[in-house]
Amino acid sequence: TGHVREFMYSDQHGETLFEVVLSLLQKRNKKLAVAESCTGGYLSNVFTDIPGSSATFLGSFIAYDNAFKSDVLKVDEENIEGHGAVSARIALDMAANAGMKTGADYALSTTGIAGPSGGTEEKPVGTVWIGLWSRDGAHMACRFQLTTERLVNKERSAFIAADMLRRVLLGLPAAPLRAEIVNT
Repeated sequence: TGHVREFMYSDQHGETLFEVVLSLLQKRNKKLAVAESCTGGYLSNVFTDIPGSSATFLGSFIAYDNAFKSDVLKVDEENIEGHGAVSARIALDMAANAGMKTGADYALSTTGIAGPSGGTEEKPVGTVWIGLWSRDGAHMACRFQLTTERLVNKERSAFIAADMLRRVLLGLPAAPLRAEIVNT
């Protein structure tokens, strides 16, 4: 059953992944913050659509613009220039800074190329980095290659971020084996 738990988030009919994550956080008396770029607020929206989410969800930063990332989230401009806004380094910094600025126990971040344009050979459309930070030392970013469809990429990024947090809360691997994972 341990292996099934990695992929099945609920056995309750109609319970969403986002409800499961907020419930896990609430049971542990932990708080969550979010920093979003490519999802443009979608991740925050699905969490705050859940009644009672204010008991766990502290808030979010929608840092779409690079200057906003550096001015508000205090992401180092040199890191943006050196690594690019869509990178493990920026996902890590966005999550960590969101967590520290809000006093959250956990923070998630999303940065990527949602599409349908804007990609390069090195970072094609659908390239997404999801960051996860926790006060107790988990600090990682995972890279995923999604589709060329903008809304699909926003939705999938939100689900991936929530599932990464669910996995960490349950002591499971943070992401499936196909993901590129960077830990610090």
